[in-house]
Amino acid sequence: MAKPVHRGELLSEIHRVTGVRYEYEAAAAEADRSPATPALPATLTIIPLALRDRLGTALSRGDLGGMHSVIVAIADDNPALAAGLRVLVEAYDYKRLRGLLDAADGQPDAAQPTPTTA
Repeated sequence: MAKPVHRGELLSEIHRVTGVRYEYEAAAAEADRSPATPALPATLTIIPLALRDRLGTALSRGDLGGMHSVIVAIADDNPALAAGLRVLVEAYDYKRLRGLLDAADGQPDAAQPTPTTA
């Protein structure tokens, strides 16, 4: 089985190999199949560039502790965004997280004032 391993897939594989049968409660099975999808912006430009870079580096390295460290820093200014990112990290939804970071690449840093010319 490939990582990340989802509980339902793991139990199905155990059943296939050993013949063990499981009894599920309807609500618990439904909650396991559909974790809450966080409401996140289309891009993460609201996060300062330095934190986005740290998050991207930790993501590339598969550094779970590093990702959580950046999320804690993000929570200081934007707890709702940090909570959404935490859900992605804990669900191992690294593809979506990478997409959000990639969408922010090359865009102005919304966390910093845009310089104006006079």
